[in-house]
Formats: sequence, C-alpha cells, structure tokens
Amino acid sequence: MKKMKSKDIDRVVEAIRSLDKTESLEKKEAEKKSKWRERITFWTALVLAAFSIYTGINSMKDNRETERRNLEIQAYTVWNNYLDLGAKNPTLANGLVYIDTVRVDSLACRDCRKKPYDSAIVNKFVKYAWFVNSAFGAADLVLSLQESDTAWNKAVDELIKNHATYVKSECFETGYFSEALRKKIEAERK
Repeated sequence: MKKMKSKDIDRVVEAIRSLDKTESLEKKEAEKKSKWRERITFWTALVLAAFSIYTGINSMKDNRETERRNLEIQAYTVWNNYLDLGAKNPTLANGLVYIDTVRVDSLACRDCRKKPYDSAIVNKFVKYAWFVNSAFGAADLVLSLQESDTAWNKAVDELIKNHATYVKSECFETGYFSEALRKKIEAERK
C-alpha cells in the first residue's frame, strides 16, 4: 500500500467535511420542507373543516326551508280539497242557520228516538253536519301544519264563523279536534 501524503490526507478530510456539510444542509432543507408540509397540512385541514361546517349549516337551513315548503304545500292541498267540496256544496259552505224552517242548532240536539222532524229535514242536516265536520277536519290539519301562520289562522277563524249557529249548539262535539281548533271553537262560542 502506498502511504498517503499529508496533502492527500487534508483533501480527504476536506472531502469528508464537505460531505458532512452537504448532509447537514440536506437535513436542514428536509426539516424546512417537513415544517412547510406540516403547516400546509394544518391550514388545509383548517380550511376543509371550516368548509365542512359551512356546508353543514347551509344544508340544515336548506332542509328546514324544504320542510317548511312541504308543510305549506300539504296545507294548501288539504285546504284546496275543502274548497273543492265547498264549490260542490256552496249552500253548505256558506253555513246554515235554518234547514227549511228548523234552526240548525235545534237539529243538532234532536232526540232521534222521538223523531220530531221530517226525515227529509234530518237528512239535509246530516249532510250539513258531514260537510262541517269535513271542513273542520281540513281546518284541524291545516292548523297542525301551519299553526303560527296568521293567514291560515284567519281562514280557519272565518270557517268557524260561517258555521257559528251549528258550532254554538251545545250538541256540537269538539272532542276529536286538536286543542288549537277546540280553542278557536270555544272562542266563537263566547
């Protein structure tokens, strides 16, 4: 083997030091890149989380709006069915005080066993009672769907007023209606 000269040794040492510096610089560069990757990952995750929250909130708002619209459509459909029934029976829809010469409230409280009224009059009353109960069933459903809506409440109040004579009779049964409709009926009875 050949002996190395001091210059050669110095060159080798210098080369080793140069390699150490290069490795050290590469390490530092890798650490910088790693820190930047961590920062980018953090900010990306933060932006994605904010976007997810924003999307979730908008989705909930859209769902509530869709639900509100669906309830309104249901209310309109139910009320439209009542209006169709009223168009087919305009005399009944406007409310009756008398059927022929007999007051509706008297017919409501009649004793069927005694049969004091002509069967034709009783049949007309039965048809009217059916109409009113159908109308109030629609009103009850509309109130359950749109209880806080002022316009719907006015429409239901008007319906009750149209049939005040029958509603005010002590024999008009309200037990199967919702509490909201019963309260409106009771207010009309006063």
